[in-house]
Amino acid sequence: MLPYKEQLHWKQYNISPRKGISHSYYKTMIEGEWVNHPETVDLFFKYKYEHINKKWEHQYGWKLFRPLSEEDYHIFTSLHLTSSNNVKSFCEQMLSITKIMIDRLNEEEISKHITLEPNDRGISKLNKFIMSKRSELPELILFLRQLWNLRSGLLSHSFSNANKSCLSAIEYFGLTKTNYVETAKNYFRKINPYA
Repeated sequence: MLPYKEQLHWKQYNISPRKGISHSYYKTMIEGEWVNHPETVDLFFKYKYEHINKKWEHQYGWKLFRPLSEEDYHIFTSLHLTSSNNVKSFCEQMLSITKIMIDRLNEEEISKHITLEPNDRGISKLNKFIMSKRSELPELILFLRQLWNLRSGLLSHSFSNANKSCLSAIEYFGLTKTNYVETAKNYFRKINPYA
């Protein structure tokens, strides 16, 4: 119904899918059926994050991650895979995941169920709680610690080659100046089994 000139104008904004359409898009948009979960690692992370919080609350009576305030909820909704290989996008995404996964840990509730040492903080508290349930998740704890180290070394302080924790995190994530997009995908992949 659009005039031909208008069609040509809008045609320039069409972007052809690079790899075809995803299975979940096809099932939902073409066949009209709901899929169990999204396929992309960023959307799957969001799905699993909400799922684990509900499951945790059902099992323990409290949420593992405190809800984000209305002012901070954009951190969760805007979280996505970076499409460009630049450090700014990467750091913003990393900061968002850190806020969601570490800063929002329900330390108050966790602390009620473990014996605390004077220097215990979020990740250590979570590790103690998991161990108190006769379980261990060393890969998750290592991931969270390395994510925190990367955040601290790249965002909270000026980067320094003397910061061994940050350098360890850079090595752990395999981060280079040319692979920010792939590194971001990898940390979604690393965390999704636990979310």
